[in-house]
Amino acid sequence: VLQRILPAYPLRVFEERAEGKSYAMIAEELGRKKKSIDNALDRAKSTIRFYMDLHDDLDIEMMGHYLLVKSGRFWGTGKRKGKKFATSRSGNRDFL
Repeated sequence: VLQRILPAYPLRVFEERAEGKSYAMIAEELGRKKKSIDNALDRAKSTIRFYMDLHDDLDIEMMGHYLLVKSGRFWGTGKRKGKKFATSRSGNRDFL
């Protein structure tokens, strides 16, 4: 689904970040500035949120599984003020 809804650059940034790479590492690999990485990740998250609100074929559980596979880390799910998020084992939350 992600390959269908995200343009190539935000998808690549999202996948690299899901693998646990820092903004600086991604920026260096892609020859971009960290702000460009931040903007692409924001676009990816926004597009994913919008898509999840409108469609049933992608939900937070599926995203959690995707992130688990990409990163090799455990992701839980929950809600906070109506926002969907994934929580890593270390307790960090990445809002979708």
